[in-house]
Amino acid sequence: MATLITSTSALPQLGQAIRSNDFRSLKLRYSNNEIYQKNLPKTSIAKSLYSLAEKIRYEKIGSENLKGIKHNIIKNYELKQKLKKKDQLETREDIGVKEAFDLYYDEHKRVQREKEASKDKSLKSTLKSKKGTYNHSIP
Repeated sequence: MATLITSTSALPQLGQAIRSNDFRSLKLRYSNNEIYQKNLPKTSIAKSLYSLAEKIRYEKIGSENLKGIKHNIIKNYELKQKLKKKDQLETREDIGVKEAFDLYYDEHKRVQREKEASKDKSLKSTLKSKKGTYNHSIP
């Protein structure tokens, strides 16, 4: 029987549970363990990179097919970014492969968002400058 959540303090834990289930569901749906094990590298660094690449692959496929999961994946990475203590990282040895990739991915997404915002701003500016020419209302 489902339990109704009446406290807003439980919502972050519920969100985390949903995101966790989303990741497990994507792995079950879009990853083939037999193929994964067959191609698994021998060295630990190669295994880490291979596992990370596989995770990225099935998250990408799943996020393209399931928009709700895409939203949850984005929220999960945003939450992780807020919780990270980047200021404590001083050398390359202070961080693992997965964390390094997460930091790279976060920065890549931030740059993409800035570019999109800049394009939107530029387009609105262009349309506003032509507003009088075409006599259309632009917000």
